[in-house]
Amino acid sequence: NPMKMAYYVFQSAPRESWDPVTVYMAIRGEREFIVRNEVTVRIDGRGITSFTAGGKDKIATGFCDREKLRKELESLISVP
Repeated sequence: NPMKMAYYVFQSAPRESWDPVTVYMAIRGEREFIVRNEVTVRIDGRGITSFTAGGKDKIATGFCDREKLRKELESLISVP
């Protein structure tokens, strides 16, 4: 998988990335996720993210079926 290889080359090890999940959620919707609404997301000057109750943001806090989502992402990322 070229995406997995890129993480090894540029990070020296595998790592979690929310980028594919974010794109998947934007295109396919929220049905595969546990979503929390009315949150404020802030990123400080050091890049640390904080979440507080209230606000206009929403975040995915988990997956309904992690294995199903993993397989779906893998199939989409691996398409030539």
